Amino acid sequence: MEKAILNCFNKYLIDIYIPSKTFLLGEYLALSGGPSLLINTPKNFILKINQPDDCNFLKQINNKKTHPAFLLLKDYIGQLNTCDTDKFKNFFKNCSFKDPYNASGGFGCSGAEFLSVYIIINLHKLFFNKKENILNTTNTTNADNKISIQEFKQKWDTFLNTEKKELNVFYTFKKLTNLGSGFDILSQLFGSLVFLEFLDKNLDSHSLNSHSLDSANISNFKYKNFYWPFKNYQFSILKSKNKVDTYKHLSSITKSKLDIVKKALTPTVKKAFIAIDEKNIDNFLSSVTEQQKILEKQGLVCLESTNTVKEFNKIPEILASKSCGALGADTFLIFYSSDSKDIIKEKIKTSKILSSLLFIKDNYLSDGLKLQIKDIK
Repeated sequence: MEKAILNCFNKYLIDIYIPSKTFLLGEYLALSGGPSLLINTPKNFILKINQPDDCNFLKQINNKKTHPAFLLLKDYIGQLNTCDTDKFKNFFKNCSFKDPYNASGGFGCSGAEFLSVYIIINLHKLFFNKKENILNTTNTTNADNKISIQEFKQKWDTFLNTEKKELNVFYTFKKLTNLGSGFDILSQLFGSLVFLEFLDKNLDSHSLNSHSLDSANISNFKYKNFYWPFKNYQFSILKSKNKVDTYKHLSSITKSKLDIVKKALTPTVKKAFIAIDEKNIDNFLSSVTEQQKILEKQGLVCLESTNTVKEFNKIPEILASKSCGALGADTFLIFYSSDSKDIIKEKIKTSKILSSLLFIKDNYLSDGLKLQIKDIK
C-alpha cells in the first residue's frame, strides 16, 4: 500500500509559491504580539516537490542548527520510528527549495524555509499516515491509485483554509523557539498587505512564548488583509548589500528596550492601520516617518541605514522612507506619487550614496501561499 501511495504522489510535479515579506511597520512590536503591518511581494520562494536538485534542501536545513526550520524538522523526526524516519527522509530528499535572492538574505527567507518544512511534514502525514492518508479518504482514485489533480487541490485548499483559520503554523513556530515573532510566517501565509496583532492582555510583555501560548486562543488574534489602498501613490523596495543576522540581533535586545519601543511605537502603527483602512495617505506617510525616527532614537537602526534614509529625505519626490530588517540594515521602503517614479529612479541611480541600492519591486503585492500542480510528462 505504501508503495502505491508513493507512486500516486510521484505522478505530479508540485510547486508551492511563498511570497517575499517586508515589514511595513511594527517589526519590533511583533516580538510582543504586535500591532504590525507587513507587505508581501514577488519574487517568490518556491518549494518544489518531486523535483530534487543538487542543493539538497534536507542538508541545507540540517546545517542550520539554531534555525526554526531545523527545530521543526528535528521535532517531527523525533516522533517517528527508525523505519518511518528513513521513509520520511527519502520523501524530503525529493523536494527542493528555490531562493530568488540566491541566499543573500532578507525578504522572509527563514520564514519561507519554515513554511516549506511545515508543508513537507503535513504532506507526508497526508500521504503516508495510515489513518489520514489521502487514498483512504477519497473514493475517486483509479486502478493505479492515482488521485486527480482536482482532488489534490481540494486537499490543499482544505489545508490552507484550516491554517488561515486556526494559525497552526504560527503556534508550532512559537512552541519551538522564542527567537522571532512568527509574524513573517503568517504574513507569507495570508499574502498581500496584512495587519497582525495578538490581543491577549495576559501574555508576557516581552515575547509570545510557548508558556503564554498554552492559554491563548484564536479569538485573541486580530488580522486583516488589504490591497494597496492609495491609488495615486506607490512604493518601492530597495535592497542594500548589508545584512544583520536576525536571530542573533533579536537575542541581544533586552526586555526593557522592547517595552520602551512598544510604548512609543504602538500608537504610530495603529495610526497607520487606520490610515490604510480609511485611505488617508497623509496619516500613513507621517506614520512611516514617525517609526523611523523612533527606532533611530532607540538605537535600532544602524548608522549606515540612518544615513541612507537621510539621503532619501533629500529627494523631494520621496514622500516618506524607512529602513527594514534587523537594525534596518538590509532593505528600504520608499513612498512617492505615481508620476514621480522615473524621476526618483534616476536620482537614486546618480546618487553616490544611493546608487548601490538594488530596486527589488515596485508597488506589486503578492497573494499568500499558492499551489501549482501538473502531471509529470
